[in-house]
Amino acid sequence: SPPTATTAVIVGDSIVLRCSASGIPAPVVAWQRRDGAELVSNDFKHAIESNGTLKINNVQEDDGGTYTCHATNEAGSNNATRYFDVLYKPRIVTPPAA
Repeated sequence: SPPTATTAVIVGDSIVLRCSASGIPAPVVAWQRRDGAELVSNDFKHAIESNGTLKINNVQEDDGGTYTCHATNEAGSNNATRYFDVLYKPRIVTPPAA
């Protein structure tokens, strides 16, 4: 079941997922999608700011789901999970019969 912190975003919009982490030494923050793929901040789609915030631009239906923030330093690691749904306009699946 999805985590309790649920947000909804409309197709084509952007979403910001915050992940603030502290530690000594300062931790490195990385983000992973539900499929385990690590997100890279090198394109228009994903931007990871120095404070750990993830911005996903032009959200599409398959972008929804669980995202995990991993904070790691020499002392260990910790993580937090966020979940969001993607809302999209209705589609006619079965057109009316003539």
